[in-house]
Amino acid sequence: MTKYPPVDASLKTWNEVAGLRNWRNILIGNGASMAVYSGFGYKSLYNVAHKKLDELEGLSPLDIEFFEEADTENFEMVLSLLSSASRVCTILKKPQNDIQERIESIRNALFNAVRTVHVPWEDVLNGKRLEQMGEFYYTQSKIFTTNYDLLLYWSLMTLKDTHGFFLDFFQSTGEFDPTNSFYSDLYNDPIPKLFYLHGAAHIYRDQHGRTCKIRSSNQLNILSILDYYISSPDRVPLFVAEGTHSEKQSTIGRSAYLTFCLREFARTSGPLVVFGSDLGLSDKHLVNIIAKTHSQYPLAISIYRGKMTDVELISKKSRIIKELCPKPQRGKSWREIHFFDSTTHPLGTPNLFLA
Repeated sequence: MTKYPPVDASLKTWNEVAGLRNWRNILIGNGASMAVYSGFGYKSLYNVAHKKLDELEGLSPLDIEFFEEADTENFEMVLSLLSSASRVCTILKKPQNDIQERIESIRNALFNAVRTVHVPWEDVLNGKRLEQMGEFYYTQSKIFTTNYDLLLYWSLMTLKDTHGFFLDFFQSTGEFDPTNSFYSDLYNDPIPKLFYLHGAAHIYRDQHGRTCKIRSSNQLNILSILDYYISSPDRVPLFVAEGTHSEKQSTIGRSAYLTFCLREFARTSGPLVVFGSDLGLSDKHLVNIIAKTHSQYPLAISIYRGKMTDVELISKKSRIIKELCPKPQRGKSWREIHFFDSTTHPLGTPNLFLA
């Protein structure tokens, strides 16, 4: 039986951790969004869409049947299946009105759920929140995120004119193309490089299978994105907001962009900060990479203590160590891992919180 290093109920501050290593790579999860807006604390977009959304329509009983038949709560998977069925009908010259109605209904329910939980653009503008987050992100080399929301994108765009551009691997046309030599020339540049591991609200797949992002001369707000999709019914939003890690891996495998992002996460070397991620079962595919591929590199992991007891904190730290720290070979030391209080980090300070 493996004997792991002793664990106590203490958490370091970010300042105590920041100077220990050159932390230039970060993985951010939903906790980073919740540090700004409590609306992101939903457990499932599917559950949000499953019921009536104030004045907005959710999933209909017929829509729900498609999710149950596919045994998933993943919108992307169901919309992709319906889109494939529509293309088959086109080839066979068969009517597809019913399919198109379901696609429109499920897409609208998804968008209404997103509108319900997403922080409004005008609210987050106040208090220099985006500037504070952006200042930190511009110190990073690689930013990996499992969040579909727009906070990360907004924060980088806010400082783009003063801090220079960042690289998200989408061309000026909006299309994803990792083979562009422009990207390879900049890959080792210290500018921030952004990877949406599970897609995002402003990233979509078109009828030709290409992955693109919605572009705007102004800051994208969530309502303009939803209006864009409604006016372009052949575009399927690419974000994996639901499902088990196996379902997420299946969706990732069907997308050149998501596969690219996951591969880049696996090949990234050096110390890694994990902020706002529970590293739970639904993200097992990422946990496996951190535990195996990144096993020799130091980790700094945020924990939001809140009302957590000492026993609960020790239990959480022990679980993370067990999952991320393989037993070292004889004569080798345990992996370097630091746990810090998320509220002491620039992405988690209390002044960011809206409501």
